[in-house]
Amino acid sequence: MATMHPALTVNNIRTFISLTLDLENGEYTSWVELFTIHCTVFEVLDHIFPKADSSSSSSTADKDKQKDKDHAPLASWTRLDAVVKQWIYGTVSRNLLMTVIKPKATAKETWDAIAHLFQDNQASRAIALKTRFANTKLESFPNISTYCQELKVISDQLANVEAPVSDADLVLQLISGLTHTEYDAIG
Repeated sequence: MATMHPALTVNNIRTFISLTLDLENGEYTSWVELFTIHCTVFEVLDHIFPKADSSSSSSTADKDKQKDKDHAPLASWTRLDAVVKQWIYGTVSRNLLMTVIKPKATAKETWDAIAHLFQDNQASRAIALKTRFANTKLESFPNISTYCQELKVISDQLANVEAPVSDADLVLQLISGLTHTEYDAIG
């Protein structure tokens, strides 16, 4: 009796990965971590990080035997690959989806396209985030808690593009962005 693959039991990817990856939000590293954990749990990680092909040293006869043996699992592999692509598509923004969606692409090809979008422009993203960090002021937020949270989010995004903010710089930015009237004593 054939058993159902665990990945086929996932009805709603948003239950497991609630954030939406977008080119603007800078949550790529977090999205990758959540996605790879999910793929590991549901036994499909090899669809985005394929294992090395060990059949390269096999003889032609062995490969032909393996092809016959693997014919039935190929349909299963194709179905699982489609499931992983659905998960990717279901966790990215519409704009990002329209950028990476390609007919007949594998989950790995889609994964790589997203990685290239986020990793190829790290320097420009770092510059934009540093500017946003330097220009973040308390007066733009309803309270100090929201202001501090925003500084932390930008700091985390900078770390994700390999431009981390030191704790000292984070504190200095927090203090320099305070409104002068309410927080003169702290400044």
